[in-house]
Amino acid sequence: MVNTPASAANLLTLLRVALHVMFATLLLFAMISAIARGNHVSHTVCVLGTSGLLGALYLSGTVVENRANKGAIAWGFGPWVPVWLLSVVGVWALAVLLSPEFIWLMFPLVFIVLHCFPGWRGIAAVGVLWLIAAFLPLIHNPQLGFGQWFGPLIGACFAVVIHHVYSVLSAVAARNEAIAKQLLAAQEELSLRQREAGRMEERERLSREIHDTVAQGLSSIVLVSRAAQHQASGDTATQLKLIHDQAQESLAEARRFVRDLASPSNDVPLNVALEQLAQRHMQTQRALQRTIDIRVVTVGGTNTSVPEPIARTALRVAQEGVQNVIKHSDATKAVLTLGLWDHELSLDIVDNGHSSTASAPGEGFGLEGMRQRVELVAGELNFEATAQGSTLACRLPLTSKH
Repeated sequence: MVNTPASAANLLTLLRVALHVMFATLLLFAMISAIARGNHVSHTVCVLGTSGLLGALYLSGTVVENRANKGAIAWGFGPWVPVWLLSVVGVWALAVLLSPEFIWLMFPLVFIVLHCFPGWRGIAAVGVLWLIAAFLPLIHNPQLGFGQWFGPLIGACFAVVIHHVYSVLSAVAARNEAIAKQLLAAQEELSLRQREAGRMEERERLSREIHDTVAQGLSSIVLVSRAAQHQASGDTATQLKLIHDQAQESLAEARRFVRDLASPSNDVPLNVALEQLAQRHMQTQRALQRTIDIRVVTVGGTNTSVPEPIARTALRVAQEGVQNVIKHSDATKAVLTLGLWDHELSLDIVDNGHSSTASAPGEGFGLEGMRQRVELVAGELNFEATAQGSTLACRLPLTSKH
């Protein structure tokens, strides 16, 4: 059932409240009975003082433990538990010396002892409580009857059994709560993956639409303007060349946009994809009679599993970063350093150029777009440019929920 963890937790809370109420009721009943049977004012005063001290000790211990478990107080209650419990048992033994009516407080005290000292230590402490309840009243009545020792023994055994059932219920409640949290986390992860799949499907659709419309139209303009240049002369040829060059540049941007929208292949490891990216850019620059050396260095664990959203974000940052190096600086060298660590992926792009348009974080749509993309997966992006070159540092957590 869906409500099992909450129901078990409510039952355990009810049992704890019932234990406190039972202790208070038995204490009040014992105090009234002891005062009614007493014949001296001094005895009444001792009973009232002992009962008040016992109730105050019990109440203070339970309140402090509850606040410590909730983190409401800075210091831990654990080291003081034996001192507190010994004080409670000592005052209770004193109350039993004053009047046998306090014997029945042993029943809730057994629960407290077993809660504070699980295992054989708790059983031994319960034995001490039974000895106090069974034999300390002999001071009032030297004759030891069967019910005088057997009654507390039955009560102690019954309390031990009930506490065992309580412990089993507590373990079941904790296990069910952990399972419920895992189910909620899995449901949230599934929801995130479904939304991510929807976004990727929309990106793929946009990529196809741009390729089939804008890119194809620009390609036709490039071909027509190139053919028309051979038949024109003068200003017309110059204008056609300008149209050709502008359409060619726009076509390259459209193709890059289509490539960026498309999902990277999941079959290619990230370091291999970065190598392919570097080779592709170097080949393009050589075709344009430009020279740039782009190297990829991988450090850390090469077998580290990288979640698909993190790998995709890192590859997009690398694409935009290298593109910015080529467009906005006269760099001749660039180094992409991929770091794969236990809980983090790092990507650093360092070049020896002199950036101008991207000289500060936030300038230009490319850098801001990268930062927004990185923040979507709870990452961090930093950019620094000097006269000797620029550095783009990206940190992506491998434990991202996206």
